[in-house]
Amino acid sequence: MKGVVLAGGLGTRFLPMTRVTNKHEITIMELAMHVKDRVGSASETVVVPYDEAYGEGFEDMERRQLDLGKIRGLVGWEPEKPMDQIIEDVVGYSAEVPA
Repeated sequence: MKGVVLAGGLGTRFLPMTRVTNKHEITIMELAMHVKDRVGSASETVVVPYDEAYGEGFEDMERRQLDLGKIRGLVGWEPEKPMDQIIEDVVGYSAEVPA
């Protein structure tokens, strides 16, 4: 959140959009497996075809390259927590919030 808050103070100087990300690349499937393992879920992981999820004709990149250079240059931000700690934090917070 710190990176988002710092970037928010830049106003329109933050445009075009800068991604606040982590140092390590991970696929959505890998992220899903990490979360399922952490919460002990036995649920099935379903892969939905791209056209079904986003609609016919929607175009997007198959892979995004991580680049912290822009946010680092603008506000000096660096990721402070590893992905596993972020998942732990989100799971812990979610357990405290009423459904």
